[in-house]
Amino acid sequence: MLALGVVLTPLAVVEALPVFWVVLFAGGMVLNPALTTSSLLVDRFAPGAQGEAFGWLSTAVGVGGAAGSGVAGVAGQWFGAPAPFLVGAASALLGALLAVPLLGRRRA
Repeated sequence: MLALGVVLTPLAVVEALPVFWVVLFAGGMVLNPALTTSSLLVDRFAPGAQGEAFGWLSTAVGVGGAAGSGVAGVAGQWFGAPAPFLVGAASALLGALLAVPLLGRRRA
């Protein structure tokens, strides 16, 4: 998520469309490993309840996407076209920050 936030941040200032496409493509390349890691964590930490855990994971992704779209839309309306990209990057960086306390946790 940290890499995703860092990669997406330039979208707020890039004006040349070809450069925008390259940065957006890089963001897509970083997004897939983040989603794959989420699935692997479900496999590891919910071995007896994977179906339920994947259900919660997909629900969280859906709710987060919907909420993020709403916040990005309002930010774009109030602060201009670059704001939604900053909201997306900030959300990814916030996700990385919230995961930091979990890095040292070991499975019991």
